[in-house]
This record gives sequence, C-alpha cells and structure tokens, in this order.
Amino acid sequence: MSTSLELITEPNPILHKECEPYQWTEEGLSATDLVDEMTEILVQNNGVGLAAPQVGIDKQMFIMGNPEDRNSIIALFNPKIVNYSQNKTMMKEGCLSFPLLYIKMWRPAEVRVRYRNVLGETVTEVFKGLSARIVQHEYDHLLGKTFDEVAKKLHVTQAKKKRELYRRQLNRQIKRMNIR
Repeated sequence: MSTSLELITEPNPILHKECEPYQWTEEGLSATDLVDEMTEILVQNNGVGLAAPQVGIDKQMFIMGNPEDRNSIIALFNPKIVNYSQNKTMMKEGCLSFPLLYIKMWRPAEVRVRYRNVLGETVTEVFKGLSARIVQHEYDHLLGKTFDEVAKKLHVTQAKKKRELYRRQLNRQIKRMNIR
C-alpha cells in the first residue's frame, strides 16, 4: 500500500498546533483509511507511536504499537488522559518528527485514558510502562506540545549536543566511504 501522507519533521508549525477533534462524519480520510496509512508510515520508520499532526492531519488521533506486529497497533481518537499515576519513571524518548534526538524524560508510569476506537466506540483503558509513555508522548502532540518542550531544558541541551556529535560522525563516515 502506498500512502498519500508524509512524515512531518521539525520545525513544521503543525507540530505546535492544538488539534481539532476527529469527526466521523467529515469528508476526507475515513478512520480506517487514516489508521492504515499512518500504520504504513509507522512501520516504514520503525516507530512505536505516531500522532495525526506528524503526518499533517489536524485531528486528535494517534496510533501506537509494535511495528513488527500490525495486529498490535491500536488507534486512539479524541483521547483524554483522565488520570496520571503518582509514580514516575525516567527513560530516553525519541520522536519520528525529531530524527536522532533522544531526550531523558520523567513521565508518570501509568495513565488512564478515555478515547474512541476506530469504530467511534468509547473505551477507557489503563496503560502502564512503555505503553503509558507512548500515550503521553503522542497525546502531547495533539495538544501542540513536542517532547523537547516538555522535557527539562538541561536534558534537551544534552540530547541536542549528542545529536550534533552523532551527525558529525555520520558525515565523516560518509565522506570516508565516498573517497575509497
């Protein structure tokens, strides 16, 4: 399947815009087509989550799951985090819209989310561990927040320095390969 959607990367302004609710009655991509096309992009980029604004769609919707198992992909339309656990964990996060940037971040270890599934049915579900982190990261996208805005400034600065170092190393390797 080829997709008409494309991955949006920094510094595109849609990544900083609060999204509109998804309406099943609107013209345009159906919920199932949107999920299918976004899943294709998620799989191509080996990601674990992808929000609609990351593909240029101004709607409150994201997908998440294991790109190696398409059956594990779930879609959350018009999600609302209704409860955050007090317990927090730190982990490095990346984002498909911010290539090669990995930022250490504290996030609640568990969240309860109310959302609509692809059929428009209301679901309330608790996500824990990595799934909770993915939900929070993608939910932030729907609010117009990117992970570099949510993380502590020190961690962002450190991550950007590491990214720049990595890019220079890659460029040197590419130059060496082209010389020989």
